[in-house]
Amino acid sequence: MIKFLSPFVACMATIVGLGSVAYADNVSLTIYSSNQPGAINPDQYRPVAGQNNIFIGSAVPGYAMVRQTHSFALKAGTSRIDFDGVAALLDPTTVTFKSLTDPLGTHVVSQNYLFDLVSQEALLNRFLGKDITIEQHNGNSTSTHSGQLLTSNFGTTILKTKDGIYSTNNVTSTSFKELPEGLRIKPTLEWDIYTKKQGNHDSVIAYQTQGITWWTDYNITLTKEGKDGQDMIDIAPWVSILNQTGTSFTNAEIKLMAGDINRQQEPRRIMYKAMAMERDAGAIPAAPPGFAEKSFFEYHLYTLGRPETITHNATKQIALFTPITNIPAKRQYVLKTQEGNKVGVYLQITNNEKSGLGKPLPAGRVRISKQDGKSMELIGEDTIDHTPKDEELKLKLGNAFDIVAERKVMATRENNEHKWREDDIQVELKNRKKDAITVLVDEPVSGSNVQILKPSHKPVNKGNSLYEFAVPLAAGSASKLSYTLRTQW
Repeated sequence: MIKFLSPFVACMATIVGLGSVAYADNVSLTIYSSNQPGAINPDQYRPVAGQNNIFIGSAVPGYAMVRQTHSFALKAGTSRIDFDGVAALLDPTTVTFKSLTDPLGTHVVSQNYLFDLVSQEALLNRFLGKDITIEQHNGNSTSTHSGQLLTSNFGTTILKTKDGIYSTNNVTSTSFKELPEGLRIKPTLEWDIYTKKQGNHDSVIAYQTQGITWWTDYNITLTKEGKDGQDMIDIAPWVSILNQTGTSFTNAEIKLMAGDINRQQEPRRIMYKAMAMERDAGAIPAAPPGFAEKSFFEYHLYTLGRPETITHNATKQIALFTPITNIPAKRQYVLKTQEGNKVGVYLQITNNEKSGLGKPLPAGRVRISKQDGKSMELIGEDTIDHTPKDEELKLKLGNAFDIVAERKVMATRENNEHKWREDDIQVELKNRKKDAITVLVDEPVSGSNVQILKPSHKPVNKGNSLYEFAVPLAAGSASKLSYTLRTQW
């Protein structure tokens, strides 16, 4: 007898059933991320109080190559084998099977991916025209009704009983006499495998699955504010792995691929409940091995030096590398005239060995904090793209409170006969800080036939039609930058 307490409970039971543990002897995961840095919805990796926390696993922006080994008992000739230690969101067209025991004499004749899983809805559909028993609670009393199931749609169940037709939308539980053939507890690969050699075959199964991704979070602490914006920072990077594949991977070898890999989009399917948070804890004598980085084709591959369990409906966090302290960072004040009159505050970091970094940095979110007494206060947040070694990082923290800017067009002249136009520009800057600073004014120009004439401060051509002026300001002072933009056509 199979009994479901309610459609909701039955649905949750089915979802929990999907979260099986891959029982292969060895598992390795190479995880790919297709999300924009910092763009993944936080509600996908943390439960939200008061919400059902239902997400589509295939909407997770990433995928993985799964490779797992298992031993199968095969007879000489063709054997029917069921393997349910797979991810629920696997792509069946990517599945490969190889016998290590007899690779030349063993091959897959046919394959089925079976994902018609046990659920309240599936059982009700299979029992149309058959007898079931429903139970109803009304206050302190309980009643049961048995009969032939005619339909069960949108919460309404209709039975043909010995007393006639009975219809209700109040079903506490439903009992079924047996489990129909064809329904599975877990997604299953079913193979017909031919081999010449009878016995146990150590085999390798590989496939792609959706529902898994990874990203990097960089936690930066501003430890020293130096003169002329010469600051010092500490950096601690974390890798987060989100698993909504429907399967847990136990003691798996973990690899993370960083880079922009072209891949065809796949349709969405199967829904899952939101995940719980997980983080390893416990004191150990020595630090466990972390990620080793290497170039791989046109990308970068990060291999974890120890096995880790990646649990279904959970987020695993692992240190990308050991925290690095005392990294020099240059604080800059930048006015981007095309974005208005706000002066942005930036940290510029050189990613080289001299600074203490010198590592390829995967794309991710960067959070910058500063100690205030016993508390740590957030002072800015930004994202970075994949950044090779020896490149510059420029992080925007926010807009300066005590620096005021205003850009004005003072006069305009135009000569249609000779096809030119001149705009006299003035940028007024006020420094209300107690320290001397330099403001960088970025002026974009459109077209190649643009000249900067009569500048009050020397312009620097930064490329990509952008000029930059450095305007020094003493503490509590004001200054004006002026120049003329001459455009010809």
